[in-house]
Amino acid sequence: MHKDTSPQDITIQDILEILQGPVPIEGMIAIATTNDLDAIKKMNPAIVRNGRLTPVYFGNPTYDILDEISRFYYSQPLNLKFDGRIIESTTSIIEIALQNPNFESFKSEILKLLRKEEMII
Repeated sequence: MHKDTSPQDITIQDILEILQGPVPIEGMIAIATTNDLDAIKKMNPAIVRNGRLTPVYFGNPTYDILDEISRFYYSQPLNLKFDGRIIESTTSIIEIALQNPNFESFKSEILKLLRKEEMII
């Protein structure tokens, strides 16, 4: 990046040059986020070549993920079945688990959340 450019002028090619600079950086982990990976792949397919950035999708939790979180924090599954997808983030679900000391209060909060989401959808 030249001194007369701003951070907004950084291109995908600039990022690739930083990641694959002249000196290899052993053990480096770079994290980049986007809401439109397909658009970035179209602009520069090289960004996801082997050894560069590896796309990992982090979507909203499924009911199986809810059960895993419940098993981790309370040693028992929720066993909930609702129609539709969960629009709350996995992080939010974990925060609910951390704020509720027992399984019943966690389950109650999750049920409230799912009912609220069901009304929105």
